[in-house]
Amino acid sequence: AILHQFSFTTKPTQTDQIILDQIHAELKDKYPLANKTPYTTPEYRVIYSAPLTLEITLKTGALAPDAAISQIQLWVKNNGLDPSTHQYLVK
Repeated sequence: AILHQFSFTTKPTQTDQIILDQIHAELKDKYPLANKTPYTTPEYRVIYSAPLTLEITLKTGALAPDAAISQIQLWVKNNGLDPSTHQYLVK
């Protein structure tokens, strides 16, 4: 015999435009090149490891870390940003 029967309705999927706008603004502010990463070349791969911090993984020993950072800073500039807004970590 059924002792109790429960009926409930779950909340609809979150589509609150204000929340979506806040998330978009935070991504644009802290990860402005997120839609362009990972950025990969034969020499390195670039991802965000933290807000405004690009992590560069060198694939070969052919490129010095300073040269990789210079190339990535140029890439950042070519994407309309001031390279000084980001930190660069080489792995």
